[in-house]
Amino acid sequence: MRIDMTPEAAARLAAMPGVGRRLRLIYDAEGCGCAVSGVPALHALDEPAPGDAEAETNGSFEIGYDPRHEVFFEDRLVIDLAPDGGGLMLRGAGQIYTTHLRVITARSSGG
Repeated sequence: MRIDMTPEAAARLAAMPGVGRRLRLIYDAEGCGCAVSGVPALHALDEPAPGDAEAETNGSFEIGYDPRHEVFFEDRLVIDLAPDGGGLMLRGAGQIYTTHLRVITARSSGG
């Protein structure tokens, strides 16, 4: 999997408190009713999560992901600013996964 990030999205993420150089793309299905109704999110980490695969990136951030969740995404993804400019979006060549890409930090997840 390849996940590129636009310079604008990288700057937005770098300015967020609690976000370092490592991110994890997650497919959060908790509370969604079924595993195929999840929503993507980014989790800020200090080090790789056990068992994660590493995405190829354009160097803005190191991004890992659970290989079991790869089936929910295209092979090439882009993290960009949302059209309204207020947040982040995740898109591929064939679809927009979300225009409200949530970023989870230790502070925002209660840890």
